[in-house]
Amino acid sequence: MEPIYVGKRKLAKLVDYHPDSLKYIKRKSWVEGIHFIRPNKTTVRYHLKNCLDWFVKNNHSDSK
Repeated sequence: MEPIYVGKRKLAKLVDYHPDSLKYIKRKSWVEGIHFIRPNKTTVRYHLKNCLDWFVKNNHSDSK
C-alpha cells in the first residue's frame, strides 16, 4: 500500500493542532524521509500514518 502524504493544514485539522505547532514539532522531533518529505524546495508533505503514530506514542493525542 502506498503511503499517504498530506499537507500541514490537513494534518493539523486531523490532530486538532495549529499548523504552526506542527512546524515546531517537525523541526524538533520529526525526521525527513520518515515523518515528512519535501517534493520541492517550498513544499512539505507529511506521512500521515507515521505522524499519527508519533502523536499516539508521545501522548499528544489529547493535548495541545
